[in-house]
Amino acid sequence: MEFGKVQGLSLARCKFQCPLIKVGAKTQIGPILLSAVGTVMLITTMNVGVRYTGVCFLIMGVFSGLNIQVSWETQLVPSPRHKKAALIAIANTFGTASHWFTPYFFLRNQEPLYRLGGGLILVSIALTIITVLITRQRVIILNKRLDVQEQAENDARIENGQEVKPKGWRYPL
Repeated sequence: MEFGKVQGLSLARCKFQCPLIKVGAKTQIGPILLSAVGTVMLITTMNVGVRYTGVCFLIMGVFSGLNIQVSWETQLVPSPRHKKAALIAIANTFGTASHWFTPYFFLRNQEPLYRLGGGLILVSIALTIITVLITRQRVIILNKRLDVQEQAENDARIENGQEVKPKGWRYPL
C-alpha cells in the first residue's frame, strides 16, 4: 500500500473518531512523538528503508497531530466563532512562517542527513509538546475555578432552599 493511501486512511479515521473520543493533550502528543521518531530515523542513518519509513512517520505524525490540534482548539475556546477562527488563523500563521524559513535550515553542505534541519524539527517538536502540556495545565486550573464557582453557587442555592444545579460545561482536557 502506498504512503498516500495510508495517510488518507489515517486522516479519515481521525476525522470520524475525534468526535467520539475526548480529543485532548494526550491524543496530540502521540502523533507528534511519531514525528520525532521519524526525524531521528532520518538524521541518523543512510539506510534507504529506514529513511523512507522515517519520512512516513514524520509526515503522518505531523498531519494527524494537526487535525487533532484543530479539533482541540475549536473545543477549547467556548465561543464566539470569531475567537475560534482567530485561534486557527494564529496557528496557521506559525505554520506558514515555518514554510518560509525552512529552506535556510536544510543546507547543501549537510546533504543527505541535514542534521541542522532535523535538529530544529526536534526542537520544534519538543516545544510543541511543552506548549500542549502547559495548555493542559491551564485547562485543569480553569476547570478547578469553575468547580469552585459552581460549588459556591450551589451552596447559596441550598441555603435558599433551591434545587442544586448539575455540573456545567468544562474545558476539554
